[in-house]
Amino acid sequence: MTDFDYNIESVRQSWAWRTARSAVLNHALSSWRKDGPAKAMERLRSLWKMRLLDLRDAGLPRSAGKDHQYLRNCPPFGVRTSVTGRCCQRALICPFC
Repeated sequence: MTDFDYNIESVRQSWAWRTARSAVLNHALSSWRKDGPAKAMERLRSLWKMRLLDLRDAGLPRSAGKDHQYLRNCPPFGVRTSVTGRCCQRALICPFC
């Protein structure tokens, strides 16, 4: 399985999506408001992929093999993308679940 390239087509603007974005992005990226949500989601995906390598090297169970790819390819939330993916179901560690 390869990495999905989620091209963000539009940003969902409902109150629920804006609140979810704020909750995650305020904690993860301090400058996301000036860059906008689409760029922030791309930056968060990049940071997430780097963090997953650290977690795998530290011995996190279920972060190797196919599970590792599901974690890497968890779709961004609150945006419409050209590709749909399977959610990794790891809400305790995944910023996209």
